[in-house]
Order: sequence, then structure tokens, then C-alpha cells
Amino acid sequence: MGQIHYIFKNSCFLLADGCHVTEADPVEELDRSVRLYNLLRRNGYDRIGQMTATPGMTFYETKGFSMKVLRELLLRLDFLGLRFADWPKGQMVDDYYQNYMAADERRRTAYRAEIEEEIRAERRENARIYAREQRARLKAAKENLSTQGASMN
Repeated sequence: MGQIHYIFKNSCFLLADGCHVTEADPVEELDRSVRLYNLLRRNGYDRIGQMTATPGMTFYETKGFSMKVLRELLLRLDFLGLRFADWPKGQMVDDYYQNYMAADERRRTAYRAEIEEEIRAERRENARIYAREQRARLKAAKENLSTQGASMN
């Protein structure tokens, strides 16, 4: 356990020699954003091992985990050589992330369909109310005409 140190080599950052992070280390060792840290702690992830033993879809379904935060977590784990329980070895971050992109698109499509159905239902209800009001106006107009006709006789 210790502070993560980086070196810049061949146009990319690498872990410095002697610096390693294990699954037994606390999530503070991930060198992550404050938002990600707070989300992990709030959802009971104190150790890195707790996260890696969990399927990635659990994080996706957790309230507050946006696609941006999930990608940050995936990149950080990949950089440290760690994986979620359902992340196949050898699979690149972008390929694994595509699973979540597809799931997110399905969720957004379902949400849009739900909203559109609510709008259609509201329009149907407004049309029913309008028709009922029209019938009431016509009935009142007919009664008005019949009372006027009766009063003329």
C-alpha cells in the first residue's frame, strides 16, 4: 500500500518501479476523481478487491454512476491491471465499455418510449375531456333553443 507514482515514458504514463496497488488496498489508492471516490464509498466499496469481485453491470445500475464516471473507473482499473468479475482477460477497455454503451442506449430508448406513451395518454385524456365539454355545450345549446322556441309559442 502506498502512494501511486507515475513516470512518463514513450508518450504515456506508467506506474513507477516499486509502486503497485493490490486488491487489498483501500479505494483511496485508485488515484481517482472525488466524485468516483464518493460514489464508491457511499455504495460500500472500501477495498479495491470488493470492486473487482463485483460484476461491472452492478456499477452501471447504481444510482449516480454516469457513463463518464463508469469509464473513468474502467480506465483506472485497466491502468492498474485489475478487472471487474465479468470483464474477460485480454478484452480492451473500449470493447468492454461498449457493453454499457449498448445497455445505456436500450435504457434511453425505453425511457423515451415511456415518455412518449405518457404524452399519448395525456393527449387521449385531453381529447376525451374536450369531447365531453363539446357534448355538454351542444346539449346546453339545444336546450336553450328548445326553451326559446317554447317561450315564443
